[in-house]
Amino acid sequence: HALGLVLSQKARFDEAIAILARAAHLQPHVAEHHCNLGNVLFAAGRLDEAQQRFRRAVQLKPTLAAAHCNMGACLYRLKRYAAAAEAFGEAARLKPDDAEIATNLGAAMAQLGRYDEAVSHHRRAIALRPQLPDAHANLGVALLLAGKAADAAAAFAASLELRPDHLETLCNLGSACEQAWALEQSLAAFQQALRVNPGHPPAIMGLGSTLGRMGRTVEAIAAWREAIRVRGGYPEAHSNLLMAIHYEPVASPREVFEEHRRWAALYAGSIPARTDHGNDRSPDRPLRIGLVSPDFREHSVAYFIRPLIERLDRGQARITCYSTQPRSDLMTALLRSAADHWVDAAGMDDDALEANVREDGIDILVDLAGHTKAGRLLLFARKPAPVQVTYLGYPDTTGLAAMDYRITDEIADPPGESDERHVEKLIRLGGGFLCFRTADSLEPPAPPPCLKSGAITFGSFNFVAKVSRAALETWARVLLSVNGSRLLLKSAGMEAAAVRRRLLDEFSARGVDPSRVQIIAPVQPHSAHMAQYHRVDIALDTFPYAGTTTTCEALWMGVPVVSLAGQMHCSRTGAAILGRIGLHDLVTRDPDDYVRTAVALAADPARLAALRGRIRGLMQASPLCDGARLAREFMSAMREAWRAWCAPR
Repeated sequence: HALGLVLSQKARFDEAIAILARAAHLQPHVAEHHCNLGNVLFAAGRLDEAQQRFRRAVQLKPTLAAAHCNMGACLYRLKRYAAAAEAFGEAARLKPDDAEIATNLGAAMAQLGRYDEAVSHHRRAIALRPQLPDAHANLGVALLLAGKAADAAAAFAASLELRPDHLETLCNLGSACEQAWALEQSLAAFQQALRVNPGHPPAIMGLGSTLGRMGRTVEAIAAWREAIRVRGGYPEAHSNLLMAIHYEPVASPREVFEEHRRWAALYAGSIPARTDHGNDRSPDRPLRIGLVSPDFREHSVAYFIRPLIERLDRGQARITCYSTQPRSDLMTALLRSAADHWVDAAGMDDDALEANVREDGIDILVDLAGHTKAGRLLLFARKPAPVQVTYLGYPDTTGLAAMDYRITDEIADPPGESDERHVEKLIRLGGGFLCFRTADSLEPPAPPPCLKSGAITFGSFNFVAKVSRAALETWARVLLSVNGSRLLLKSAGMEAAAVRRRLLDEFSARGVDPSRVQIIAPVQPHSAHMAQYHRVDIALDTFPYAGTTTTCEALWMGVPVVSLAGQMHCSRTGAAILGRIGLHDLVTRDPDDYVRTAVALAADPARLAALRGRIRGLMQASPLCDGARLAREFMSAMREAWRAWCAPR
């Protein structure tokens, strides 16, 4: 037994395991032999065997806290978090003043979504042993999962004070700062991580994410490509890259399509898709529809999916929502109450979530995230439901052969080339793929501010990553063409000094005095955000990735939006929205046309005033704000897709 322990310390695991197994065989009733053998098996990565040994040790000696704790660590690594929490809990009962056990218990609780309990255990560990870096780091993880990014960053910083240059903690600090929109601090954390280990893929990935949030898209793409290269495949980084190549015109539409197919071949190609679905093939029976999303919260996806969940004919279908991220808010509560069934799936891996979908008997499974953050496309690659659809959350093909359909409309994806650039069959809803709903209590649009100020204020509240070099160039031309005009920009991330400086430098390089560009931070609550449109005469849409929520919000507040319609869905949502309410003349075909349209509108205050009073009514009377229309068309499309699956083969 002693020899085995010595060999394990020298990382000679195979020899150590053989010798310790011999000791356990010779003295099978000594719990410590089984526990130590479990430790070496754990170190060697043989987790199933390790947890069996720990289980035997606690059977022999129920008071052996180390065996309970180590079994918890093994179960945690196996992602059996409930069992891990039970084991850590028993260890904590036996040794209530052990800080490491307390923080391990907190880590398991965090994975179960029990964040308040997790934080409590970590804080107890810190109180017991303030110099334990893991306790501070684990507290940061729990706070980050709970959506308290700024508090999480403080906990990670405290851990780094005790253990400087710890790679995982530096990366976690970078992620927490990124989520808190402290982008310069995030950048510094990831850069420090890369000084510690220049080839660390998660640090390179995180660096790309922060650069992306800063609007430095080309640099972000380069970072993600490097992360993919270093790791030899990195699905999350590759998905980020797919999203980013829509922001800047770095690839042709065909190249974008091929990059999606490449993602699917690399990460989903070896995953077998189920073909043995046992669902009842009756074509006209009520359907079970599942919606999978990390965005059932205050998020643009939630605003657009809510009318569908609320208005869908329950005689035709029942809705199950699979919420794949742990944060919740008032919107989450509204969606939960509107759904027929709700599954908190944040702690489920693909095995568990697939089993849940199958147990629920889902007929049609709908992806609402695509390649956006926390999407679950590798679940869809398994084909857990007989019919699979992607909708709303991502502006392009998923690339997955297992994804049967994508919902869109004829403006956002004109028939012809769009079909050829999709793996999925496109379903085009006649009244449009969107339904916008906002708070009824919002105040009416105010008169255009130029009527008082005498000067035109252009505005864009789009995410900074959408502000491409081409858009900046065009906006500068607009400003230079309209004397005395100003531009108001507002987006999360723009409050970072480095981002503000870059944007102002871009305008200055194009001959626009930076004093004519005002950048403001996001405001809360939502009504205060919407009130900022009272300061804008004309909204300028981004391209090649156009706005969706921002365009609808601007229009709702009476602000006309000038948009440029490109070749891809992401560059045609503005056209789709404006087309539904009859403002086709605000849709432009190229940058020159965009400038002419914006300048002509700015020169006609009377038209601006008339539009200000008319646009909300146009929206309310249009398919764009008709939830019942969307629910009918969606259900009709799902019924047709279901009948196609039920048809004899």
